[in-house]
Amino acid sequence: MALTTNALSTTSATNANSYTSGSFTPAASDYLFVVVHATDTAVAGTMSDSQGLSWSNLMSVVSNTSNIVNVFYSTTTTSATAMTVTWDCSADSATGAIISVLRISGSNGRIRQFTSKSGPSSETPNVVFSTACRTANPVIFTQCNLSTPHGMTAPASHIARNANQVSSAPTIGLSTSSRVSGETADTITAGGASPTDWTAIGVEWYDDTDYDVVLSGVGVTNAIGSIGLSSGVAASGQSLSISSGSIVASFSNALSGQSVTAEQGSLSKTIGVTLSGHQSTLSSGTLSLLSSIALTGQQIISAIGSVTVAASDILVALVGQSLSAASGSITALLGRSISGQSVSVEQDSLSNEQTLALSGHDLAIARGSITAANSFVITGQQLSVVNGSVTASGETVVALVGVSISAANGSLAASFGRSLSGQSASASIGDLVASNELSITGLGTSISSGSLLADIGITLSGVDSYSAIGDMSGSMSVGLSGVGSSISIGSISAYSPTLSTVKAGIITATYAQPVIIATYVQPTLTATYTVPTIEAEI
Repeated sequence: MALTTNALSTTSATNANSYTSGSFTPAASDYLFVVVHATDTAVAGTMSDSQGLSWSNLMSVVSNTSNIVNVFYSTTTTSATAMTVTWDCSADSATGAIISVLRISGSNGRIRQFTSKSGPSSETPNVVFSTACRTANPVIFTQCNLSTPHGMTAPASHIARNANQVSSAPTIGLSTSSRVSGETADTITAGGASPTDWTAIGVEWYDDTDYDVVLSGVGVTNAIGSIGLSSGVAASGQSLSISSGSIVASFSNALSGQSVTAEQGSLSKTIGVTLSGHQSTLSSGTLSLLSSIALTGQQIISAIGSVTVAASDILVALVGQSLSAASGSITALLGRSISGQSVSVEQDSLSNEQTLALSGHDLAIARGSITAANSFVITGQQLSVVNGSVTASGETVVALVGVSISAANGSLAASFGRSLSGQSASASIGDLVASNELSITGLGTSISSGSLLADIGITLSGVDSYSAIGDMSGSMSVGLSGVGSSISIGSISAYSPTLSTVKAGIITATYAQPVIIATYVQPTLTATYTVPTIEAEI
């Protein structure tokens, strides 16, 4: 159980940019709670101490127009040696200050709720918490006014801890009290009126070994399974629900957003993970995050299979407006990113391995896989595969770039330091392949049946390069280029720089140009003419 003990209060009527308390000696492992009531300043300032603790500013409240009440608490614990605390207001020097210090022991330094209220002398000082206090928790109540002596009294069942006042103008007073346990109301009221206008502060502490979970939001529901949080975890949002399975957060994690749901399976977070966005849902399978990973976006959905970030020695991010897996998985491993407006998979997988990036407006797969491996990049407005695969692989950086790169049946492949680029590169049946430091570029590069190949340092380029049936190939540092390079039946092959077109059959260019020999024999013409004999009788 957490306990509250007085340390001391210190006053100063000096115009200064910092104020230091008197010396006090805490016990080992105490947390400290400090209230500063200062005149003629508007800054929260900062708190420090002679032991080098870490501090947090819980609240700053303007009091009586020109004064301020600042509340600080240490986030680390003391050692059992004499110390002082110092409030710095160098951004706006004060004309006087009261510093009140309390010690909190038997606690993990957790604050359940806090509030403040200001009022006139005609109203008894009081505060109203957002929810009723827990009977096992200690409550601190601090009153500040403009009087000397302060003339304020502690609430019923509270113990007065310290009080003080600044007697020279401008005069101020402060009175702090606490209740170790037994408070169950949401309102704390002083034991009497204040002689002058006042500001009151209320803080409820708790021991997180007793209360280690915070669930907040409009709707928190559990039909079958569990919603569990442990080790100082917060789950917040408008709706957190589970029908079957579990929603789990552990080791100082946050689950937030308008809707976090799990129908079957689990939605889990471990080891310092953030899952945020408007909607994170799971109907069957798992949506999981491990080891300092972030999943963000407006919609992250897994219908069947999994959306997973795992095994990340390096930070991994899945980001975008829509990340979904209907069947199969979307996976990021070992320091990768998958980003874009739409990243989806219906069957099989969309994967990133070994420091890769897949980005673009639309990355989709119906059946087969879109894969980038070994430091590769796949980018563009649309990368899709219906049957087969769009693949980048090898030991050198590979790029598949363009507005549209798709494979309906077969494969689009780039390996060993190659590029496939253009507005349209597609294969319906067969292969569109670049290998061994090759490039295929152009506005239209397509194959319906057969293959379009480039091997060993070759370029295929042009406005339109396609093969309907047969092959269109280049090898041994050959270029095929032009406005139209096409084949309907047979093959176009280049082995030395050449350009060929065929409609039926095969046209081949090789190193040895064929010798054409032509022989022409002029025919001999022979003519015989016999003059006819004409006989006449008269």
